[in-house]
Amino acid sequence: MSELPDGFAVPIYRAVLKAEARLSLGAPRDFTIINVAGAAIAFLWRLWPLLPLAVVLQLGAAWATRLDPHWLAKGWRVWRYKAYYKS
Repeated sequence: MSELPDGFAVPIYRAVLKAEARLSLGAPRDFTIINVAGAAIAFLWRLWPLLPLAVVLQLGAAWATRLDPHWLAKGWRVWRYKAYYKS
């Protein structure tokens, strides 16, 4: 690689790139908020069998996040543009 002259290279900070997903409990923050809100509603309505489902969903989302940190954003994008890509 060739060296760049002075003034042609600047540091790029991670906050500017948004390269890392914002996580809560190991999963994307949007998913976690929806999951916890659903679990709270299930708790208030005394739907106890749904609480273990919320735990399993959160663990699955954390596992998927380890594989691909942006899986939820990609999934929303595919869902939104599905009609455009019909074959």
